[in-house]
Amino acid sequence: PSKSGPPPSGNFQKRSPWAVFDSIATSIARSLEKNRPLSSEESKRAYQSLLSDEVFQQGYLNSTADPENIKRRFSKAKEAFGVK
Repeated sequence: PSKSGPPPSGNFQKRSPWAVFDSIATSIARSLEKNRPLSSEESKRAYQSLLSDEVFQQGYLNSTADPENIKRRFSKAKEAFGVK
């Protein structure tokens, strides 16, 4: 993937859909727990911003089980979905 934008969708789908899913699903669940559900539009914007975020990309394109990459993914997803 280029450093200036999101990876091609095919690359994302083949390489790490579960690594992305776990951080996003957890963040959405936490927003619901806190009674701050996101609208459909807010969710789309958060998702799109994550896929184009270089730090988030590092967390799912390289060594997805590495503790630092897990922290990157979850931290960026929580930030994008408004849960701290």
